[in-house]
Amino acid sequence: MIFIVFNLTFCKVINSPNADEGYSISLTDDKGYIHIELNKREKVSIYDISGKAIYNEFFEGKRKIKVKEGVYVVEIGKENVKVVVK
Repeated sequence: MIFIVFNLTFCKVINSPNADEGYSISLTDDKGYIHIELNKREKVSIYDISGKAIYNEFFEGKRKIKVKEGVYVVEIGKENVKVVVK
């Protein structure tokens, strides 16, 4: 599991290469958005701290998802990433 802390005043990039699956994941934040970039089609789900799904979609490429300040679990394929947006 990967832990990421985002601060809305600047951007951090997390790359999580998965050699077994042949793809990589990039997550960044930008003023209340989580950016996700995939080079392979995967199911992406985002859950808030209460476990409520706020986003579900299969895609390849880039997506920009609007979120409020809080704690989220981003599930991409078989990987889970905890994200704290401040």
